[in-house]
Amino acid sequence: MTVTYTGLTRQTWPGTWSPSSNHPIALDTELRGTLQSITGDVTDRLANINGLRIAEGMMVFVKNTYTSGGITRSGNSYYTYRQQAGDFRGLDGYLPNDEATNWIQVTPTTFGSINITSGYADANVYSNVTLMGFATNANINLKANVSDLTTANITEKDNLYFTNARVYANVITLITNSSNGLTTTGVAEGTNLYYSNARVLDNLASTSNIIVGSLIPSTPGSTLGNSTHRWGTLYVAANTISLGNVFLKSDGGTFLVTSSPTSNVSLIPSFGDIVTDTGNVTETTRLYFTNARVREAITISGAATYNNATGTINVTGDFSNTTITHAGLIMTEGTVPNVDQLKIITKSLVLTEDWQDTGIKYNDLATGTYIIQVYANDGNAGGYNNDEYYSGTMSWWAGNTDSSVELPSDEIALHRAGRSSEAGLYLRSFRSPSGNADRLRLQIYSNTATNSPSNYVFKFRRMI
Repeated sequence: MTVTYTGLTRQTWPGTWSPSSNHPIALDTELRGTLQSITGDVTDRLANINGLRIAEGMMVFVKNTYTSGGITRSGNSYYTYRQQAGDFRGLDGYLPNDEATNWIQVTPTTFGSINITSGYADANVYSNVTLMGFATNANINLKANVSDLTTANITEKDNLYFTNARVYANVITLITNSSNGLTTTGVAEGTNLYYSNARVLDNLASTSNIIVGSLIPSTPGSTLGNSTHRWGTLYVAANTISLGNVFLKSDGGTFLVTSSPTSNVSLIPSFGDIVTDTGNVTETTRLYFTNARVREAITISGAATYNNATGTINVTGDFSNTTITHAGLIMTEGTVPNVDQLKIITKSLVLTEDWQDTGIKYNDLATGTYIIQVYANDGNAGGYNNDEYYSGTMSWWAGNTDSSVELPSDEIALHRAGRSSEAGLYLRSFRSPSGNADRLRLQIYSNTATNSPSNYVFKFRRMI
C-alpha cells in the first residue's frame, strides 16, 4: 500500500521512528513473501508488486475493487500468489507477475474448528465453547431462553419445523384416505387451466405462438395439408428435404438431388444450378446442329462438285477473268509473325539525344519486309510527343550479322502524324559485329530527351 512516511528514516540504522532511534522501519512492499496490503488504485495493484518481493503462497489484501485487462478484483478480499508451469525465479531474483494467471482469490472458511465464513453469531460461539469442568456443552444447549437462539441454530427434535413438502405430503395423505377423493370434476379451475380442444386450436392459430421442438406425426405416412387446403411457403433451416430415398439440398446456392443427407454428389449431374442446355432438353421441332444436317442442306450448281458425305467442295474452270472481293481482313497476331500477321512489342524507355537500343533484336521477328509503326505519348515523362504515330517500311534479318563493313547501320524513313509534337523520333537497324549475341538490333534516337520512363508501342506487320 502506498503511504507517505514523512520524517521517518527507512532502512537506516539507527532509525528515527518511535519508540527510539534504534528502530528503523521496513515497508510490507519491500519484504519478500510477507502479507501485503494494496489499495487497488492505478499504481497500487497486484500487477505492480515487484517480482523481487513475490514468493509462492504469499497473501495480499485488496482494499478496493478494480478492473484491469478485463479482470475484476474484488475489494476487501485476499489473493495468493501461485507459480504456473514454466514460472521460475530468474538470475536477477524476479518471479513472473501475471495478474491474469498468478493471482488466485482465497476465501478463508474456518479458523480451527470455528466457521468464520458466516461471521459472528452467539450460536456459533455457544456451539464451540467447552465449559470448564464439564465434558460436554450440555449447559449451553439448555439455554433455550437466550434471545439469539433461533430455529436456524436449534437442532430439530420431536417438534418438527414447517416445510412445504411436509404440508403437501400430509394433505395428499388425507385426500387419498378420503372416501370421495379429489378429481378435476370436483376441483374448481384456477390459474392453471384445464385442457380443451378449443383452447389448443386457438393457441395454435395465434401468430405469436410458435411450435418449439420437432413436429412428428403419431401415425407414419400422415398427410400435411390436402388438395384444397395447402401450405404456403416452406422455410427449411437445415437446407435439406427428405423425399423417401431422395434428398433435396441447397449446397451454397446450388440445388442438388442426392441419395443421402450428407452427400453433395447430385444424382442428376447436369442439374446442379438448374441450368438447362442441349444435353438435357429433348429435341422436338427445333433441330440441333449436326454436320450431316448441314452437309445435306448444301447444293452446288455450275463449275463445282460437292461431296455431302465429307462436305468437300471442288471448283473447276477458268477464273482468270474473275474479280475477287472481300469485306476486309481481320488482323491476327503472331509470336514471330507470318505474312500479313501483326506483332506488338511495348518498351519502356528514357529517350536521349543519341542512338540507343530499343531492346528489340534479331529473334523477335522473322526475316522479311515489314510495315513498322511506333506510338509515342511521352508528355508526362518530359517529352513532346502527344498521341504521335510514326510509320515506315523496313527490312529485317533474323540470322548472324557482321558489322565489319563500312556502314553497320541503316536508317528507316518515317512519316509522323498525331495530336501535336515538338519532338522527332528516328529509327535504324544496327548490325552487331560477328559473334555478338544481339546480332541485328533496332535503335531509336530523339531530338529531345525525356526525364523518366515512358511506354513506346512498336507494331510490325509482315508484308513479305
